[in-house]
Amino acid sequence: MNPAVSIIIPTLNEAGSIKQTLDAVKNFEKETEVIVVNAGSTDETISIAKSFDIKIIRSLRGRGVQMHAGAKEAKGDVLWFMHADTIPELIAIEEISKALRRCKNNRRKFHRLF
Repeated sequence: MNPAVSIIIPTLNEAGSIKQTLDAVKNFEKETEVIVVNAGSTDETISIAKSFDIKIIRSLRGRGVQMHAGAKEAKGDVLWFMHADTIPELIAIEEISKALRRCKNNRRKFHRLF
C-alpha cells in the first residue's frame, strides 16, 4: 500500500537541524514516507539521516531541483515539501488530510503531473 503522504526534505549541510526534524516526523501516526534529498552535504547530514528508516537520495544542488527529484521518487498521494529545520506538530498530517477532504467535498482537485 502506498503511503498517504510523502514528506520531501531537501538538504545541504543540515547536520545542526535534521535530527530534530526527522525525530518529529517519525512520530506521525498516519502512514508517511520520508525522503531526504541531499545535494552533496560535507557535514554529518547523511550519517544522521541514515540512522532513521527513511529514503535518502542524492541530487544536484538547488532547492527546486531537489524538490523535483524527491517528487519523482515519492509514492504518496500527497507531497509535503519540508525545510530541514522544520519541527511539525503531531497533528499536522491530520490537518492536511482535513484540508484536502474539504477541498474534495467542494469538488476542487489537485493533480500530480509527472
